[in-house]
Amino acid sequence: MQTPARMATMAMLDDRAGGYWFGTTAGLWHLRGEQTQRFGGDDALPGELASSRVMDVMRDHEGGLWIALFDAGVARLPARWRNFSVWRHRPGETNSLQHTQAEGISVDDGGGVWVSSGRDGIDHIDAGSGDVVHHGQRLKASGSQLRSLLQIGDQLWVGHQRGIRRYDLKAGSAIELPVGNARTDALPRGFANRLLRAADGQLWASLRGGGVARIDPATQEIDSFTPSAGTLANADIADLAFDAAGLPWLANAHGLERFDPAANRFVRVPGIADEAVHALAFDGRDSLWLHRFGALEKYRRDGAGVQLQERLDQARGWPAMQVLGLLVAPDASVWVASQRGLWRVDGATQAVRQFSERDGLPSAEFVHAFARSADGTVYASTRAGIVAFDPAAIRLDSPAPPLKLTALSVRRDNQVLELDPLAAIRLKHDDREFNVQARVLSFLNAGGNSYRFKLEGFDKDWVATAERGERVFSQLPAGEYTLRIRAGNADGVAAAQEVSLAIGVAAAPWLTPIAYVAYAAMALMLIVLGLRTWRARLRQRHAIELAEQKQQAAEHLASAKSAFLANMSHEIRTPMTGMLGMAELLQGTPLDERQRGYAEAISRSGDLLLRLVNDSLDLARIEAGKLALEQRPLDPAGLLGEVAALEEPLARKKGLQLVVETNARLPRRVEGDALRIKQVLFNLVNNAIKFTERGTITLKAAPGTGEREGEGIEFQVADTGPGMSEDIRQRLFGRFEQSAGVTRRFGGSGLGLSICQQLVELMGGGISVQSTLGKGSCIRVFLPLKTIAEAAAMPLPSPVGSPHADAQAGRTHQGIHVLVVEDDATIAAVICGMLESEGLRVTHAAHGLAALAALGEAGIDVALMDLDLPGIDGLQLARMIREREREGSTHLPIIAITARATGDEEAQTRAAGMDGFLRKPITLAMLQTALRPWREPS
Repeated sequence: MQTPARMATMAMLDDRAGGYWFGTTAGLWHLRGEQTQRFGGDDALPGELASSRVMDVMRDHEGGLWIALFDAGVARLPARWRNFSVWRHRPGETNSLQHTQAEGISVDDGGGVWVSSGRDGIDHIDAGSGDVVHHGQRLKASGSQLRSLLQIGDQLWVGHQRGIRRYDLKAGSAIELPVGNARTDALPRGFANRLLRAADGQLWASLRGGGVARIDPATQEIDSFTPSAGTLANADIADLAFDAAGLPWLANAHGLERFDPAANRFVRVPGIADEAVHALAFDGRDSLWLHRFGALEKYRRDGAGVQLQERLDQARGWPAMQVLGLLVAPDASVWVASQRGLWRVDGATQAVRQFSERDGLPSAEFVHAFARSADGTVYASTRAGIVAFDPAAIRLDSPAPPLKLTALSVRRDNQVLELDPLAAIRLKHDDREFNVQARVLSFLNAGGNSYRFKLEGFDKDWVATAERGERVFSQLPAGEYTLRIRAGNADGVAAAQEVSLAIGVAAAPWLTPIAYVAYAAMALMLIVLGLRTWRARLRQRHAIELAEQKQQAAEHLASAKSAFLANMSHEIRTPMTGMLGMAELLQGTPLDERQRGYAEAISRSGDLLLRLVNDSLDLARIEAGKLALEQRPLDPAGLLGEVAALEEPLARKKGLQLVVETNARLPRRVEGDALRIKQVLFNLVNNAIKFTERGTITLKAAPGTGEREGEGIEFQVADTGPGMSEDIRQRLFGRFEQSAGVTRRFGGSGLGLSICQQLVELMGGGISVQSTLGKGSCIRVFLPLKTIAEAAAMPLPSPVGSPHADAQAGRTHQGIHVLVVEDDATIAAVICGMLESEGLRVTHAAHGLAALAALGEAGIDVALMDLDLPGIDGLQLARMIREREREGSTHLPIIAITARATGDEEAQTRAAGMDGFLRKPITLAMLQTALRPWREPS
């Protein structure tokens, strides 16, 4: 390993603690005894130097380190960097964490730290040396996201997204604990967010969304506690902790529960409101702290219940936020980990203090609860690595900072004149906008510095300007003044001295003694009139300045309103269509005067609950365990044919052959969520078509084979594309993971395959990839779909607009036949009601697949199509329809309807081949005008 002695050294500085800093052409080095640490050269990592060429190093009066870089400006190391130790991922360095974002963290009996990250990251940090050893590859860790971990002897227990896995650290083997909601001897189904060992040696695990499990580490025997079994009230568990007796307590969405060993179940804790509790921590035997949204509370145990003793809320400086962990230190201080930083409540004064990157943290966004070692060291995981600190060793002392007057200016004769702060300040009687700027030289947290001004003879009390060290006096009356300025740093330490400035304002010429001698000959009335005139001019000037300020405020408000309305327009237009459309339909019916008044009141009402439907919420609902699957009968062969039918024009356009193969033993009916299965297959086929330049795309469906014989169905999507390297296959299903050049050439966000994997896992299946460079790729999706016996299979519903349905309808309606493609039921009811009131025949399709099915039948004359549809959006659907028309179909008029308001929607619809454009909210008159070119003569 290189040392500063082997390279050009540009600067040297002692650290006042027995060590030295060296600035070299190969980075910044810190040496203390035998320990050597290097910083710099990787600007992609947060908290790192942007360059390795250090030219000079300087320490300020607060202990902060300033580093001059040859080609990247100036960097600063916070004065309190010793408060926190950091481990992070460094590309190319083996002695660093495997991944950037850590997840679970725990301390073993030897004081070492275990860290989980990603799907394969299992790292161990040595307690003495701080060295990092990667165990993920040796243990062959893979599968679901690793959430928590705990070492017991030679066993490493790891909680992941779908259960718990036990590794043998010596043999390297692993077993998965059984999962089943209907069994009391198996894990409840959920992700294991907490693993803790009780004093009696038993392992307790909370599986969020499922329940709690007690596990014997020696025999792997499991006792589960779930709401369905009546042994747990709520399974949305946020935290797990042991009381002084070694019994587990749970924080969940409905309050607090504790374990009753006599009843062998969890019971609600009296004295806690029925509200979500994010985290809890015990303070000795009789007290505990818990956190709910916007409040940190301390309770005293009273028999089986608790009583509130203390509450910190917004009025006492506590922010409204969600937290991930609580910890009570030996000095009675309370530490809180959140996505908004690290927070401390002083045990003696109850003062609240936030710690962020300015205090030496690698990231202010924490992702897991605390872990504490026997020596009092606290560990926590963040978005940028692991942080360790000793609550008793945190140092927040700071010297009194100096306060400097930095700028003075005044507006004189409509020009801004800079004044010398060191010279006597003499202002003219008509000078305006006297501006004073001061700065306290503290860099601990420059945004937290505070200032106060007081102009003796003008102000009655001190005027606080928060972190803005500036004050403007519009126009001062004549006289002698003394301006006093005080300031303090972010820790509340006052500046070493107060700045004082003498200011003199000259009187107006008509108010001088000579002028008064001349005025002696004038009558008293003229003097009074002159004074009134002067005061009128003064009020006029103030009025002009006030008008200018109001105009500026109005312009800022208008700009803010414009930005707000542009962002909210899309969300507001959809419910407004439903509200106004229903009101319009209601007003078209026979109503008495009172009912008509009600309808008109509805039209005026603007208080409507906004329904936010967005495809991106799929990912959030999957991670929260709240995405519900619809289990309905489906035909796997027919489903594969639907996918192929929709994708075949895209493949043929690119010169590719799309082949469908189904196994003869494939069941005719299975039970599953057809929409989610199609979503996965569409994504995979689209990827195959996108990356394949020539050859064949093959879709296969067959019963499970090998160990999965008879258990479900395996879908395969194979292509003859360029194939993938081993590195790409390892990262294929990660978020935002794409090969170099893929985004530029093919586009895409890098989220599609990640969502596919999580959907497949949610359905209980698995997804894998096989690929060879130059020979193509094959992605296999196994789903444990239950086969439905032929006798019990229900016939699938006939598609809307089938020939059979048309024959029954008899085509008795007058006028044109309109297809309404709209996923919102309320909006669809409004549009359909308006069209039917015009005597038109209407067919409704809730999504693109239903629309294509309806268009497969004859009789549709015009289509009204929403741009925001589930699965295939309106623009894609329009392009697919136009692609099919190139094969000989007649031209179908398509009118776009949308709630978007970014400005280029109409151009996009024209480019997609649409014939008309309507923006929500939609009225009957708008529909009449839009459909007039295609309606039959009455």
